[in-house]
Amino acid sequence: MKISPLLMLLFSAHVSLGANLLNEQFNSFPDYFQYAYENEGGDNNDLQVNVTNSVLNITSINGSGAKELEILYPVNSSMTNSGVLNFTILATISSDVPDGGTYTDGDGDVNAYYKVECGLGFSNFSGDGGLSLVNSNGNKSIKYYDPFAPDEDGLLNVNNLERIYLRTSYNFSTSMATASYSYNGIDYIVLSSESAPNDNFYVSLEIETSNIALEEGDLYFDNFVIAEDTSYNSSISDNPYDDPIVIVDSDGDNVADSEDPFPNDPLELEKLGPSDFQPKENVGWVEVTYAYFNDLELMPGIWHPIDENFATWFAFDNTWSYENAYIWDSENSATIGPTGETGQWSHYKTSNPNIYTCKFDLSNGTNGYGFTYDGRIDLDNDGNQDGIQIRSGIQFPAQGGQLDFHQILSALPDNLDLFALTTNFTSDDYDGDGTEDASDIDDDNDGIADAYDSTALVYTVSNTSIPSSLSGYVEIYFSDSLPSSYGVWFGNGDTSSISIWNSLGGDGEVSSYRTDQTYSWDSKSLTSTASDEEGGGIFRANLKDKTNDAFFMFTYTWGRNELYQDDSGKGFFYDGQMDLDNNGVADGVQIQSGAPFPDSESTINFSNIYSSAVSNLIPIEALNYTSNEKYFLNELQDLRPGSTMVEVLGDQAVIELQMEESSDLKIWENTGDPAAMSVPVPTDSDTKFYRFKIAD
Repeated sequence: MKISPLLMLLFSAHVSLGANLLNEQFNSFPDYFQYAYENEGGDNNDLQVNVTNSVLNITSINGSGAKELEILYPVNSSMTNSGVLNFTILATISSDVPDGGTYTDGDGDVNAYYKVECGLGFSNFSGDGGLSLVNSNGNKSIKYYDPFAPDEDGLLNVNNLERIYLRTSYNFSTSMATASYSYNGIDYIVLSSESAPNDNFYVSLEIETSNIALEEGDLYFDNFVIAEDTSYNSSISDNPYDDPIVIVDSDGDNVADSEDPFPNDPLELEKLGPSDFQPKENVGWVEVTYAYFNDLELMPGIWHPIDENFATWFAFDNTWSYENAYIWDSENSATIGPTGETGQWSHYKTSNPNIYTCKFDLSNGTNGYGFTYDGRIDLDNDGNQDGIQIRSGIQFPAQGGQLDFHQILSALPDNLDLFALTTNFTSDDYDGDGTEDASDIDDDNDGIADAYDSTALVYTVSNTSIPSSLSGYVEIYFSDSLPSSYGVWFGNGDTSSISIWNSLGGDGEVSSYRTDQTYSWDSKSLTSTASDEEGGGIFRANLKDKTNDAFFMFTYTWGRNELYQDDSGKGFFYDGQMDLDNNGVADGVQIQSGAPFPDSESTINFSNIYSSAVSNLIPIEALNYTSNEKYFLNELQDLRPGSTMVEVLGDQAVIELQMEESSDLKIWENTGDPAAMSVPVPTDSDTKFYRFKIAD
């Protein structure tokens, strides 16, 4: 609320702040305020200021018309050694304000017909920076300056409150004005900040009414404090017109009901600090909440960050879903949303270290509560960590998972044991996928093998999860126009590649055409541009699903040159260290060497791999390549002829023996079926490799 030039000045005596502190309890009438009235007549508009019952009451003779009053106190930079002054007031509106609709004033502004407003702000000030408690046609809110919508007031719904602590702060060193509020005079929530260079100005108690008569106790101020720091307790012990201010703690967990996410359950052990609420560093968290807008339930949802300034938000009842850019302020436990709304969060420890309770207030009038838990937990019991499941775009909770968030929220104390890490999680398994980091080629399980991942312990998402270079990756694609054929593409380097086109002839024989290419890759737009004339052009991919480690599915369009028709289709690409054709040689090495791919003896069906990935999300062929280890058989050599390397899975070495027969020692044929056997191996040593020989 801004007041135009002063029309009437009274009482201008200045009172020293002493130790840079004024703490006025209004036990007597202060003589250091200045007063400025504004109304259509320009005179005292019958708003009366008096001290009764140790509060500063504002009353009026009649309620007709619009009336405004500023009660001013001059301040400047010489009054602070730290460069900061904080101004705090307890504001109360208990007046009954009916709904009278709106009217348009002489400036063309639409106003509520009935309104009472009192607040704290600045006058003779280059910016705004103030905030006030307002009852407009029966709707109560905190009105504040919104830096993201400077032409409109920010409104925070507080329909259940009559009294609120308001604070404006000014930093003379940075020229920043900050507005905040508190329910209890201790914990303050920041609503906005504004850059406004000033030195000499007024801090003001502001009153505005429209067609409302004020009686004693309808509108009053108490506990006016000016201080350099905020370490004091500005709460008071009595309320002259109602019951005393009492901090109600129904469940006895030392968290006031007004701040307690679950006020009837003693869940909270300790409030987390601003930067401490994230359950586990680099893991991410999942937040499940109910939200309310104007006291109506709104959007029961799951919120999960998938990048530094990006989060996904969707309903756990599957009614809505969208992604939402945000900025997180870890110093203040606050967020700024994509449309400029600010949010304030509080998190509290529980007896289970994997879950915290949470409560939030948004500047658009939305507030709510819920819980926050470690993103590595598999709450829907589908075999995927919930954080990874959400980031991968897989439905969460999993269909048929029997997970009822409504029930958990209504009886959280009875469900704390649900929040447990997956059984295969160990401290040496960063992503909890059952493979320890020493053997896992993708430690953060973001689909980028560690060998190509510049941030191997940071889960990257969306287009940014695609490597900046496709060097070392194999791509298999199937053309819509030639369904019986398929292509193989291998990133032979950052800008060079090998392309193999496999065509099925009428006689059932497969012919392969191989060519070398140069290419460029744009990981943000998912486009690859080939420069040669052999089917070059722009290859544009659209990622469909990211399944397991280093395996991606896509559809594509291919804008080619004038010699070739455009194309479209589907496919997948994967880490070239995989051995999908199961011939003992990593596919990337095999293609690079010039050998046929797939191996001529292989029975692999790439189309089946794609189909199984569509239906199951995890193709078995991809999961089982060399036990998903960082050691590959083609990289290991034994100097003795005839040695055979055998893989160990878990604590068993599986070998298969085939008897052969020959009549001339030249041509050998299998005799009967092979014999398979599993041999246990010790698991209490650091041994990594085993081999077998025929016993003497």
